[in-house]
Amino acid sequence: TQQYTAILVALHRPRSKEITMNTNHAKAIKGMSIANIVLAALGIFGMLIAWAGLGVGGAAISGSGYDYFYTDDGLYFTTDDVSVLLGMLGFLVFLVIVCAVLILIAGILGVRGAAKPDKLRGIMIWNIVAAVVSLLSCCWVSLVLCIIVAVFANKDRALYAAAPAPAAPYGYAPAAAPVAPVAPQQPVQPAAAAPQ
Repeated sequence: TQQYTAILVALHRPRSKEITMNTNHAKAIKGMSIANIVLAALGIFGMLIAWAGLGVGGAAISGSGYDYFYTDDGLYFTTDDVSVLLGMLGFLVFLVIVCAVLILIAGILGVRGAAKPDKLRGIMIWNIVAAVVSLLSCCWVSLVLCIIVAVFANKDRALYAAAPAPAAPYGYAPAAAPVAPVAPQQPVQPAAAAPQ
């Protein structure tokens, strides 16, 4: 009977795919997080090129030897005005880089923890933060992706929280807790009644 019990336990042991969630949200979270990683990396690369271009433009203007510049409309700008404008643009580019780094972090967390129930809350929070910074930096595709990932992570988290505990396999009897041995006692004869 031990072999029969062992076979039943082996047949009814939960498989690894049964342990994981029975939805497609984990795959969707992972796929959209990969898309966010790619978009954030491209954004960081593009903004670094823009930042370098602003630096080169600022150096060229300050070393030009001119005090002011005319436009085709008859307006003129001093070199100080252009330097302030380039500085403001550089600061905005820096903010977009910071936003892209936050989106990149949210994407990495989504890829690494999409199928792990204990990571879903963090994924949801990071994607909400990434959605806010996507709105601030006008990254509309990342905004939509982050919102969808946050919603899916929240749904999966609620699904895991509501899931019942796995049942014991058929034919499996849990072992009883060990009981401390009791020393045997000699039976005592009842006392005889006193004659009257």
